[in-house]
Amino acid sequence: MYDMVFLNQVMDAEVITASLEDDLQDVLDSMDLNNMDTIPVVENDRFVGMIAKTRVLDLYRRELIMQTNIQ
Repeated sequence: MYDMVFLNQVMDAEVITASLEDDLQDVLDSMDLNNMDTIPVVENDRFVGMIAKTRVLDLYRRELIMQTNIQ
């Protein structure tokens, strides 16, 4: 079924990315604006990782629990 499908036919060429210097709130706002759950992080034109909204929110939740001593 996929024998004749080429990568350039299924890839996204215009990818929204973040960099290590970007402000986290700006990245989250961009993700919301573009209906994205994850965003690739690029540095010096190279992929260095991904930011997932669920991971950020989980870390934020953990921090709130620690700060308020809620079990």
